[in-house]
Amino acid sequence: MSKYHYIGWFISPLQEGEYIGNVPGKLKMRYVAKKVVESGNQLTVFSLASRNEKSFYRKRAYTQENIQVIYTGGYGGKGKIGRFLNACLKKIQLCFYIIVKCKKEDTIILYHSVAYTKLLAQLKRFFARKVICEV
Repeated sequence: MSKYHYIGWFISPLQEGEYIGNVPGKLKMRYVAKKVVESGNQLTVFSLASRNEKSFYRKRAYTQENIQVIYTGGYGGKGKIGRFLNACLKKIQLCFYIIVKCKKEDTIILYHSVAYTKLLAQLKRFFARKVICEV
């Protein structure tokens, strides 16, 4: 059984109202996650979705339908500074997640994102990982 890490703006149907994300992306990520689990593989979803908060919020983890979902912490403030702070916090968490949790034999599926693809490409130079960029 292979282990897969799916990185993107995943929002579970149970947390639909708590997190912000685009509808096509949510539906596509749910479909891919379901197919990975149905194929008999272990899946952890590292969600970069933002919560409907106006201040700092903590990281949360759930297990639903044989999928472990980890929602990153961040900052929900609006404005340029708030969005910049939120993006920085999420990038730091993503780096730690890839370095600590993703083993060399694991596969990372990255939902297409210009903001995080470059970061992952830079990390891949130092930490060899199998990466699938989903389009």
